Amino acid sequence: MKNVLILEGNIGFYDLLKKLDEEGNGFLAIVDRAYKLIGIVTDGDIRRSILNKQTDDINRIINHQPLTASSETDRYEIQQYLKCIHRRQIPVVNRDNILVDIVYLDDHESFYSENF
Repeated sequence: MKNVLILEGNIGFYDLLKKLDEEGNGFLAIVDRAYKLIGIVTDGDIRRSILNKQTDDINRIINHQPLTASSETDRYEIQQYLKCIHRRQIPVVNRDNILVDIVYLDDHESFYSENF
């Protein structure tokens, strides 16, 4: 799954920054080995951490309480929700908070497959 970083070992700020840059859309879902959602990191989180000189601990950078969508919700409804809250992506989790997908506002493939 794209835009996912498994938080394990000695991951530092520059590892996080490199992964965020490689994925190219300014968003990472942070999970443990079982894919349980720990939080998210965005380009904005990185900017704020640099401005606040808080790059020594990535746990301080991670948004540990992100908005999420339920895996029981229709993708089209999730995309409509993203429009309402002016966000570009949202992690989708099941009842156990396991990351099962990431829905993107501009994910036209999902929109067309469900509506045509």
